[in-house]
Amino acid sequence: MVAILNKLILSIGIIPFVVFSMTCNKTLILGLGSTWPPYYYKDGGKISGVDIDIVKNIFSKANICLEYQRYTSSQRGLFELKSGHIDFLFAASYSKEREEFAYFSIPYREETVRIFWRKENHQALIKANFETFINSSLVGVTNKGSFIGVKNTKLLKERKSSIMYTVPSIARRMRMLEHHRVDFTIEDQYSGLYHLQKFPIKSIDMHPLVVFKNEVSLMFSRKSVTKKQLEKINIVISENRDVFEQILKSYL
Repeated sequence: MVAILNKLILSIGIIPFVVFSMTCNKTLILGLGSTWPPYYYKDGGKISGVDIDIVKNIFSKANICLEYQRYTSSQRGLFELKSGHIDFLFAASYSKEREEFAYFSIPYREETVRIFWRKENHQALIKANFETFINSSLVGVTNKGSFIGVKNTKLLKERKSSIMYTVPSIARRMRMLEHHRVDFTIEDQYSGLYHLQKFPIKSIDMHPLVVFKNEVSLMFSRKSVTKKQLEKINIVISENRDVFEQILKSYL
């Protein structure tokens, strides 16, 4: 059955990954967009990262097996979740719109969104709030499908003067910033700092403004996951938040 399913998946251009095997009551498929270190990346062909390790920890305790399917962007992953082609996504922020097609676990870690920029020649914006910043003349870039809060998302859509690009890879976004194609990028704080630790760029700084702070959850398709399964996962999360914090710290 697995072999037949994999052939079907390959025929429509999706790459499946079976990540670990054990005797389990259920197998769930995790959708993966662009790599997002330190939360998700490939190391020597192996899928690794903070959120990958956290999901494995949760599923091993909940007696659930895990498979991966890769997509070109987080936005595509949301579409596939809504359609029931994958079972869940990690690092999801709750919204009423998403709740129409997804269940949310209780939060498993915090997320902080910041601005990374080249601050030279822009000292007037050092104390700017988000609305002032995006209505400046600066050019920015952000991730496709990322969530920065309802209020900030609305401000971004209604901006008057700044130009915003959407690019699915943090490596590409940072290169755009380094080579003066944009003036700033909106990033998860730890992801931005982790990238600059691995690939130092002296001209890039983190703006003091906290754009958005939120707790993130696992987001499950209502078409393939039951409330009973969700309850089991929630019990494991509630008992292991300190373990997840240690996993995060081990990467930083």
